Amino acid sequence: MGKTREELMPDGKASPMPFIIAGVCQLIMAYFLLLLTRSIVDTSATDIQIWDAVMIGAHMWFGFILTSMVLNHAYQGQKASLTVIDAGYLMGVMIVQGVILGLLA
Repeated sequence: MGKTREELMPDGKASPMPFIIAGVCQLIMAYFLLLLTRSIVDTSATDIQIWDAVMIGAHMWFGFILTSMVLNHAYQGQKASLTVIDAGYLMGVMIVQGVILGLLA
């Protein structure tokens, strides 16, 4: 990101706030993935299958998360490696959420 450790942690300690925000955001993402999966998959005929939720999550990642991230990182002048790392993390989040929703829904 081009920032020093001191710029990221001015008081020398990592704040828990980014982790709290990440947790809340991931719960919101999971909720909307569930809503979308239920609206696409005919749940009256069968339960939501793991594959359905994973594929919907992967498509949402590619269509919205990845494209937005590439656009934002390009405008911010970030390195492509940061985009790959961030996008890979969020792809994993969407797949894991899809698996969990498929198991529980």
